[in-house]
Amino acid sequence: MIDRQTYLKPLASLQFFAVVVVVLVHLWTKDLLFFGNACVSFCFAYSGYFTARHHRFDGTYGMKDHLRFMWSKLAKIYPLHVLALIICILSAYRMGHIDSINFKMLAAHLTLTSPWFPYQSYYFGYNTVAWFICVLFFLYIVAPVVVRFWRRLPLAWQPVLLALLLAVEFVGGYTTDGGNQGLFLNSYHLCQFPPIRLLEFSAGIIIFNFSQSAWWREHQSRLTPRRATFIEVGAIVLTALLYPLCKNYLNTYCFRAFCASFPMVITMLGVFLFTNGQGGAVSRALSVKPLTCLSTLDAEIYLLQLGLYFALLPAFESCGITQYPILHFTMQFSSLIFISWLVHRYYTQPIARLLTASLPGKGK
Repeated sequence: MIDRQTYLKPLASLQFFAVVVVVLVHLWTKDLLFFGNACVSFCFAYSGYFTARHHRFDGTYGMKDHLRFMWSKLAKIYPLHVLALIICILSAYRMGHIDSINFKMLAAHLTLTSPWFPYQSYYFGYNTVAWFICVLFFLYIVAPVVVRFWRRLPLAWQPVLLALLLAVEFVGGYTTDGGNQGLFLNSYHLCQFPPIRLLEFSAGIIIFNFSQSAWWREHQSRLTPRRATFIEVGAIVLTALLYPLCKNYLNTYCFRAFCASFPMVITMLGVFLFTNGQGGAVSRALSVKPLTCLSTLDAEIYLLQLGLYFALLPAFESCGITQYPILHFTMQFSSLIFISWLVHRYYTQPIARLLTASLPGKGK
């Protein structure tokens, strides 16, 4: 049977905060770059966890099932991806940042293959943040193989193998010249190259596998609200303490494997899954309705952030708002939330329902 527990509200809210941190890094301050990288890793792991949780990918799962799975994912995000791309291109034209369309680059974005090209102008072109969506769809394509692999591996060996893979990434990403070239891989391979992101995706799958074990359930049942709160607060403090330890490495990518992926993926995702339903104070705070409602706008907020920023910038400049950084960011972020809600309700959701209405075997 497929695990059909109720939607995990604390994890949904955590992903919303992860998206907000990414927006802060892009639109406000680079001082949060460490947390921005960590939040991206968290989102990949979150996707791996829920993919393993909701899809069995067993022996009865065939090509037709996978095509339906991929279509359902595309229906939810691809129209939004195209809309965000159009907004970014029009905004860039208006501001004079581009004067002609690079059709090869445009084709790479429309086919979700831009991160496969080792050129910064491709994977950071037009809508810079869209590389995440392109990588995510690669992970969905290979999900049946990856999920089956980790499920067949003995549970005790799963974290060991993942740690070895992270060690290889760490060595490959060790840099001495600001992140442009490592011993084996350059910064492009570590941040945007799709196969590298299988590590975070796999971490989410492994956490799901552990959550199904008798050991996990036995120890989870012993949690009291006070103990759950203590564990949750400890996870947040531990992650926050990593910033002063890692801030000197913000110009390199060697820190991402251990200093970003590990605490955010293993600690935050694992801890809040472990304490879910046990009455922890932080989990209760993350489960309030305003946060859970905002968490449904994650995709819109993430993909529209840059396009809307540059689209609204001339208006804010004419009003003199840009002279006040805090007010400017507050206005930009408020506008992003409101427009994301409009897009979600009147564009993303209706199109997704229309495209998936005739899908057979939904929820399989």
